[in-house]
Amino acid sequence: MLVLLSVRLMTEERPRLRTAVLLGVTAGLQVLVGEEILFDTGVVVALLLLVLVVSHPRTALRRAGVFTGRALVALAAFVLVAAVPMGFQLFGPLQQEGSPFNTAYYSVDLAGYVFPTRLQVIAPESAATTTETFHGGLEEHTGYLGWPLVVLAALAWWASGATAACASPCSSRSGWPCSRSAPNSRSPARSRTFRCRGGSSPGCPASST
Repeated sequence: MLVLLSVRLMTEERPRLRTAVLLGVTAGLQVLVGEEILFDTGVVVALLLLVLVVSHPRTALRRAGVFTGRALVALAAFVLVAAVPMGFQLFGPLQQEGSPFNTAYYSVDLAGYVFPTRLQVIAPESAATTTETFHGGLEEHTGYLGWPLVVLAALAWWASGATAACASPCSSRSGWPCSRSAPNSRSPARSRTFRCRGGSSPGCPASST
């Protein structure tokens, strides 16, 4: 829910005020349920925002003012809901100094994302032996993604960039050909292809084919 509301706030041309208020209230209620989930969600949203800004800098700059305003509204709604419980937690009579847990126990080795442990069904003996030296508890050894998923994510990112370049009017990044055939009203069998310098793309001067 938090991620969905955040994505709507970041991607909509004119985000609704209701979306910002609902995001702030939901985040405030999450404080009462579990702060760890709220923190993890915040990290994910921050990474999504970074990817959007890097991949679409002009659009991000154009929407920066509206997004900032709605983000401040969400922050105000969050403060109204979570200020009292968080104030009691941080400044109340039961203040916690330091961590009540051994932080090393709740750590995940970076190699654990690509090296399977004995908890996975398919795990080579060499990899399983390597992962036995990982720090952290047993439940922290389940962060395995695997090289196939990492490569698939990289290919999906590359494919999305090529598709975006093809969809841009009169543009063709790295010489990628982009074309679209439009029906001819006089003769359905004929069509027009929109071509640009270095490739073809919708919205460019048309040439009959």
